[in-house]
Amino acid sequence: MAKGIEMNGMLRGKRGGNVYYRKNGEQVSRARNTEPANPRSNKQLYQRAVMATCMRMYSLGKVIFDHSFQGRKKGSANQSRFMALNAKLVRNGIAAQVNSNADNLWRVVGPGVVAGIVNPIQVSEGTYQNRLLDNDGVLKVQPTAGETIADYCRRAGIISGDIYTWVVLNCSLADIAYEAPGAGNDTKGKQFVTAFNYAQVKVKANILSNTTEITADTKFEEIFEAGNYNIADIQTGAKLIGEGLFIGDGLDYGLGNACTGIIRSREDSDLRSTTILEPTTLNTGDYGLSAAYLLNAWSAGTVAVGTSELILEGSDF
Repeated sequence: MAKGIEMNGMLRGKRGGNVYYRKNGEQVSRARNTEPANPRSNKQLYQRAVMATCMRMYSLGKVIFDHSFQGRKKGSANQSRFMALNAKLVRNGIAAQVNSNADNLWRVVGPGVVAGIVNPIQVSEGTYQNRLLDNDGVLKVQPTAGETIADYCRRAGIISGDIYTWVVLNCSLADIAYEAPGAGNDTKGKQFVTAFNYAQVKVKANILSNTTEITADTKFEEIFEAGNYNIADIQTGAKLIGEGLFIGDGLDYGLGNACTGIIRSREDSDLRSTTILEPTTLNTGDYGLSAAYLLNAWSAGTVAVGTSELILEGSDF
């Protein structure tokens, strides 16, 4: 790939033996391949399925993922990192499935399908570790009755201005988005409708001066304020001890949460936690195509049967 300026650096398309395009604000070019290899070889089909799977997940969660990688410019730099990390994860998962001839629950999308699938997808990256909330929004460090809010926050490392963003993929087992040729009744050859949802809370200001004593009835709202969310919901009225802060079951497509994760970030700051969107116990591999159906699906082409300022830095509080 070559970089440079030619005719004000705004060339697009084919020119002689080169192809010109713009990347990250720069004019770049590459040599034109006039004799491409078979575009439908097995190797090509595997690669297309992997990349389409990652691109579909990025597109579903772009509202979060385009600024969820610490130290990278919003937009294409975040997208490139998302694609690089997750293409490797999905490719290795599918390769292991093919090589062992055994199902390991890694899945890919069908061609031309707008739904996502349930894989362990990395959705953020950074140095700001989340030691506070698990993927259900339950406190990892539980408060003690009689302890003050301020004392608990000091002990648990809760910092005013921190933002916790819960991301979730909801899936249906009723509405089919794609069915691979020959799948029949096998759900491993089907892709179901999905939706990406999220919800946010922010740690309140002045929590270290809150001398309220914690009881069994103390609510999350003593520490957190609700912020931006779409279909996923926030229950700041839930009990601080033993209950969860986020819910999503039944809110979209009637199936609960198939894949969840929590990103820790800071108000007006680039700090992020490294977060994997993890499949829940609901996952039995019924949300996408297994390796056994990948080649049939992608060699057949598109046969879909259905459809389905910076949030992490506090723009909606």
